[in-house]
Amino acid sequence: MNKDSLIQNYAIALFNNAEISNIQDKILEEITFISNIIESNAKIKELLSSPIVNKADKKELINSLVKNIKVSEITQNFLLLLIKNSRTRILPNIVEFYNKLLNESKNIKIVQVISASELKPTEQKWVKSNIEKELNQEVEINFELDPAIIGGIMIKYDSILQDYSIKGSLDKIARTIKSAKIAA
Repeated sequence: MNKDSLIQNYAIALFNNAEISNIQDKILEEITFISNIIESNAKIKELLSSPIVNKADKKELINSLVKNIKVSEITQNFLLLLIKNSRTRILPNIVEFYNKLLNESKNIKIVQVISASELKPTEQKWVKSNIEKELNQEVEINFELDPAIIGGIMIKYDSILQDYSIKGSLDKIARTIKSAKIAA
């Protein structure tokens, strides 16, 4: 089984368990919080991913961690399952796919907007409004910066790329010129 299938299977199983109890949002908050704690603390991350540390010690670490932050039984059991199967390394990927599942269940599309410079809040609002109008559904936008696009924006969702950047326009002009047959 490849890594992507593994991640998806764990995320789907967790999502289905959360859905039964109607606590999908709560589970996302919990696993995101725990994943962030693990990723930001090198010592915890090393202990959980080390093949030398026995699983009983890893379970004890997780149990003490969740005891202090009071997570649901579903989250606690899920984390213990990851330890049992030596899969704690893929927790951040599971969180990402779980979030995707949650957004799909709410009919929210994840859109990436890339700009050369940071957009002002009013510009972000305008972009979001226009994308929602175009797609006819609610969107969650991840704004990113890439000075290489010079100006304008690029919009990515699903397998679609809408390029309204200066770099994209210049590249298109360059391709047109290269393909044009100029008679001497």
